[in-house]
Amino acid sequence: MNNDLLYVSPYIIFQETNIKNSATGNVFECNSETLELLKMLREHEPLATSKVCDSFGLSFDAVTYLIENGILVHDKNDPNAEISVENTLVTEYDTFFGLGRGNLTSDLAKNERMIGIIGIDAPTSSSIYNIGKKSYNVLRDKSNDLIDLSMYSISVKDYGVLLNPLMQDISFKWLSELGNLLLESNIVPIFIGGDHGVTYHLLDKYLDDTTSIAILQIDAHRDIGFRRSKYPEHGSFIRDIVNVKRNINVYQYGIRDTDSEYNLDNIDRINIIKNLSDIEEDKIYISIDVDAFSYADIPAVSYPLPNGLDMKKFLEDITKISNKRIVGCDIVEYNSQFDVGNMVGAIAVDYILLGILRWLQN
Repeated sequence: MNNDLLYVSPYIIFQETNIKNSATGNVFECNSETLELLKMLREHEPLATSKVCDSFGLSFDAVTYLIENGILVHDKNDPNAEISVENTLVTEYDTFFGLGRGNLTSDLAKNERMIGIIGIDAPTSSSIYNIGKKSYNVLRDKSNDLIDLSMYSISVKDYGVLLNPLMQDISFKWLSELGNLLLESNIVPIFIGGDHGVTYHLLDKYLDDTTSIAILQIDAHRDIGFRRSKYPEHGSFIRDIVNVKRNINVYQYGIRDTDSEYNLDNIDRINIIKNLSDIEEDKIYISIDVDAFSYADIPAVSYPLPNGLDMKKFLEDITKISNKRIVGCDIVEYNSQFDVGNMVGAIAVDYILLGILRWLQN
């Protein structure tokens, strides 16, 4: 690595006493000496890593830190590729419910259980509908109209939204690394945003043949169709999981699309249930597609079906698995372009998120 050429990322903005990565919104305090060194490096780039260390007096560890935070890069055309996943969370926006802002690196080092909200802005897996950052922004903004949790002493933090590098390979790599980082940590993550294709990537690295865990899928659709492209997608991710992860059982709750016939060898590991207490495993990952709920409550979905779940009853039913270990949760498929009125669908999704938070907190 010592002979690799380094550049200052084109996203770096120099300010009076700090530098800002405009791609992530992260701001780094630095002394005037370091600030001047980076400005000089930008003037003389590219320079080899060894030259940066020798000429500018930076240690190899310091250079590594700057690379992992996207300040120094090897490729100016792809400046986000080497950012470590814990540094890919954009934090320059408001938080959900007025919650405190978490720092993933420092909180992972703590010996206490926390709950963390992480927004997902990933490339869509649908060829028709695009659930982008706007939908996540609406959910976050409307949550602050619902309740302000900043005055309460709770161990829930908002860690920001995962940066969308606009390249599928990198985005899905970050999703996999983020899921693997958090799902066995002291932070119980609640991922919110995107379509149901993101669930596969969040679980991809975490699940293996030795993992004894159940996936609880709250959904109107079974999502066991065939993928139409290189990557698992919203309508195929359950098929892709059970075909690759041999020791995983899936429990589907709220399913209304049961008429289609699917050729799937491992169909016996995908169970449609009416009672959440039927789940046998001790560890559960929960994946919630909001089209599982009544269309009258959440009209903002891409693929609605009639006769959805009642939100209040669902939040009562989920207490039946309070004796289980919940390793994480995602809430997906809210699509703001189909919302109506004063964004009633967003308010309903935030109500579900708030209910999940209260349940996990207790």
